[in-house]
This record gives sequence, structure tokens and C-alpha cells, in this order.
Amino acid sequence: MDKEESEIIEYSEYLKSTIERKSDRTAYDKIKNLVKDKKRFIIIKGIRGSGKTTILRNLAKEINGLIVSGDFLKLKKIPLEKVFETALKYSYKYILIDEVHYLEQWDLAIKVMVDKYKLGVIITGSSTLNIDKAGDLRRRSHIFNVDSLSFYEFLKIKGIEIKEEIREEIYKNIFSQGNRYSSLLELWFNVKETGALRYYEEFLLNPLPALFDFSYNKKVEKLREIIYAVIEEDIPAIFPKMEVKTLNHAKEILYYLAISERSSIYKLSSYTGISKDSISNLLSLLVKSGIINEILPGGKTLLKGVKKYTFNSPLFRRSTGYLMEKSGLEREDLFVKAVKARDLPVFYDYSQKEGFDFIVKGKKFEVGGKSKTNKEGIISIKEGSSLRMDKSLTIPLELFSLIE
Repeated sequence: MDKEESEIIEYSEYLKSTIERKSDRTAYDKIKNLVKDKKRFIIIKGIRGSGKTTILRNLAKEINGLIVSGDFLKLKKIPLEKVFETALKYSYKYILIDEVHYLEQWDLAIKVMVDKYKLGVIITGSSTLNIDKAGDLRRRSHIFNVDSLSFYEFLKIKGIEIKEEIREEIYKNIFSQGNRYSSLLELWFNVKETGALRYYEEFLLNPLPALFDFSYNKKVEKLREIIYAVIEEDIPAIFPKMEVKTLNHAKEILYYLAISERSSIYKLSSYTGISKDSISNLLSLLVKSGIINEILPGGKTLLKGVKKYTFNSPLFRRSTGYLMEKSGLEREDLFVKAVKARDLPVFYDYSQKEGFDFIVKGKKFEVGGKSKTNKEGIISIKEGSSLRMDKSLTIPLELFSLIE
């Protein structure tokens, strides 16, 4: 065994022996199943602090894979091919590479290695932007986006398991045709009996596993650091030609969006003093990075150019908007997050004349607090409410969140 082989194997064993916790992300079990089916290339992408490294270390230990990190290889000046040679020599079936974006032209290098050595490869990258630029490699891989925690995942961490069939039934009953109140009521009782609701407020304050051990103020501060690291480190690394002056306005844009119900490129250009093209580019990058979601207006108002932007989670909004108290817009963040997780097209009502916020699969939804008045023909999603049927159906946001 030569020096580089020894360093690679020793580092791999160290990473597998220092696992802090078992991964409770839903992606973990799905990736394990792909490994059992001998799928050769898997990409795990997601924002910093979302638990990708924990997933990778747990996987490496369970399948006895050879695990390294991009920064380790860069620091030691060990060629990527040496890792593949070592894995082949010592009969590892899978190579796992954490923070792959530290390696120059990693996408081209891994494509060549996968084709040459025929080994299984699982990689992670903090920057979703970087992974999204991987081109041909993306088309050949199974990709998992490890987003901020869902309510279901958070409950699982707390030891409360909501059965998959219950979550599927909630989803089907909300979006199917006809009145499904009775079916939903039974599901609502089942969820309440688990004790899940007592963890809802705690869930709102813990969108990422990396925040669990901090006080509330520290969570907000830490999350702001994570978001700003995406702006200050990840984006420039991938788009080096973007001017620092322009990039610095991304923080202003996030602040404006955090305190505004909707916005337009024209308004943001006026607010920041930079061109509409620059605003458009920055918004696109912030959406791709997983910090915000973009929702187009529905109906005949598409050409107005006014879009709604929601945040990846309520705490994302608070941290970038320097909001000390809970914002009513956070409920819309949760609604859109759950809908997007199902890959459903969502539009918002620009005029607000009909009294609803969003259109999903032809259904109209109003999202708000429990004091909002119901309107006929519109499904109300209310935080802290009970499930009920009067003029129309009212669904607790806590129940709706479980479809994610």
C-alpha cells in the first residue's frame, strides 16, 4: 500500500467512525434502495447545513464504501483517479465524495472515471448551482435534492412516525374532485392522536439539521450566515465574471422580498439601483440556489411581470428580512414549499378580487390565520385551525404540510 492509498483509506475510515447522528432525511432510504439495485451514479444536492454529509457518512458505513471529501483531495493534492484506483484495488463497490465542488472540472473528471472504472459513485455538493451546471452528468444520474426539513421529517427526528399511506391519503383527498371532508376528518384525527401538533412551532424554527443545537437568536444568525455564504462564496465560484458590486445587491433583494407580499423586476431595480437584467439574473440564481421560490401570476395577468416570491422556510424569511416576530407571509412559504415538493404547478391570483391566493391543479386556495373568513368555492388553509366544513373546506396548515 503506497502513501496516497494509505491516506485515502485512513481518512475514509475516520469519516465513517465519527458519524454524529443517524440520518432521518427521506432521501437516505431512497438512496439506499438505489444502491441495492446497483444504480451506478447518484448526486445529492442541497443548501449548506441540510444534512448531505450525514447522509453520505451513514451510507458509506452501511455499504462499506470508500468515502473522501473534495477539500481533502485538494489539500493533499491527491488526483481523483487515485481514489478510483484505490477503490478498485481494495474491492470497494462504491466511491462517495463529499463537497465535490472543491475539485476543478469535477463533472468532466467524474464522467471519465465512471466510464473507465465501472464503479458506483455517490457525490454531494453544497452548491446546487454547481451541481445544476453538470450537464451530461446530470442526465445520466439519479438526483436527490435535500431541501430544508419537511414537517414529516422533523416529526420523524422527534420519534413520531406518520405513515406514508396516511400522507398519501391526505394529498389525494385535498386534490381530488368532490367533497372529501369525512375522509380528511378521519386522517386529521389520526395525525392529532400521534402528538405531532405539539412539535409544529419547534419545526418552524429548525429548517436545517445544522441549526438544531442553537438558541433561537443563534439559529437566525447561523442561517443568515449560511444564506450569505451561498451569495458570497458559491455564486462567485461558479460565475466568476459576475461583478462583486452586483452580487452584493442580492442581500438587498432578499431583504425586500422578505418584507413584501409580491414584487417586480422594475420595483427591485428601482429599490437597488441596478439594471433590470442584473435583477433578473440575481433572482434566477437565488431561486436555483434553493433560497426562494418564484410563483407566476395566473390567468390573464401573466404579462404584468409581477411575481410572488416565497422563501424556502419561514426562518429563511426572518433571517434575511431581519424580522424579529412571525410574519403572516410565512404561511405562504410553507404552503408553496409543500406544493413544490409534489412538483405541482402553482400560480397566484394577481388581482385578489376573488379572495384567494393560489391556484393548484385547478383548485383555489386562500392561506392565512384561523381568523380569516371562509369564501364559498375556495379552500382555506389556516394555521392553528381545526378541520371544518361551512361555506367551504378549511384545512389546518399543519395537516396540509404533511403532503411534503
